[in-house]
Amino acid sequence: MARRKIKKLNNRKKSMGVFDFSAYKPIFKYLKESDNYIAIVFGLFVFFFSIGFIFPYIAPQESLEPIIKLVQEWVRDILEKTEGLGFFSMWWFIFSNNASMAFFSILFGVFFGIVPALFLISNGVFVGLVSGLVLPVGGFSVLWKLLPHG
Repeated sequence: MARRKIKKLNNRKKSMGVFDFSAYKPIFKYLKESDNYIAIVFGLFVFFFSIGFIFPYIAPQESLEPIIKLVQEWVRDILEKTEGLGFFSMWWFIFSNNASMAFFSILFGVFFGIVPALFLISNGVFVGLVSGLVLPVGGFSVLWKLLPHG
């Protein structure tokens, strides 16, 4: 009798455990059904990243100057906001920024997905542009630091 109770308790622990992937089956099924959409969004990001990345190399100098100044102002503004922040404060700054962008994407995504598409385009171009500008100065290793921001 006691063995049955222990076995039943162990089975219950296994089904409630972290490694019980049966609870995640609907999520995996949804991701599998959405794989074409995920690939399209990823492809669009890579496309706009590429545009931003090659822009400093192909743009005429007179059109590149104002864009570089604008990017420098954005970076300076972010550095001022994050100056002196510790690890957790920096983590909270990044998390709250990403959460607010995700919230606005969901909120305004109802309108034909225009706002999330604009966020995707601007993020791809901006990260690509910064990557293209930083690569000659800092080398390839700097790109690994920018990778999570895409």
